[in-house]
Amino acid sequence: MIKNIKSIIISALLVVTIPISCFAVFNHFHKIDGMRTAEEAVMLMYNFESFTTLYQEQMDKLEDIVTPEIYEEITVKNIDRALTTYLKFKQNPSTVRILETTDRYVIYTISSDSLTSGRKFVMYYSTNLFGRIDKMKEAELRDFYDTTSSTEE
Repeated sequence: MIKNIKSIIISALLVVTIPISCFAVFNHFHKIDGMRTAEEAVMLMYNFESFTTLYQEQMDKLEDIVTPEIYEEITVKNIDRALTTYLKFKQNPSTVRILETTDRYVIYTISSDSLTSGRKFVMYYSTNLFGRIDKMKEAELRDFYDTTSSTEE
């Protein structure tokens, strides 16, 4: 009788802990893959030698890692996006440096002759179960001014 109770308890614990463990492992790897995908998206959007490469090659790769709805918003083929973002580069090459990546955002700088150096940008994102970016927002970051220094003598 006691053996049966022990067996039932052990079985119940296994039935509960195995799915929880599997979910935790899946969630961990999903976050890691999402971070890599987000970094890749930033690189594909802003790290380019020429607009021909950006337009013909990188946008096709970008389409593979984002959902169709997101792709329609961020592609260089979107006239609004081209006017508000890509024309600022004046067809100059651009290099991205990733500063920080989490499972929710990527902070990066863009080096280009067309942009003021030192500017920081952030891309907030989420990924779906298939590892594709399904939500994305971008913004420029501004550092707070140093308010601790005093001009008093």
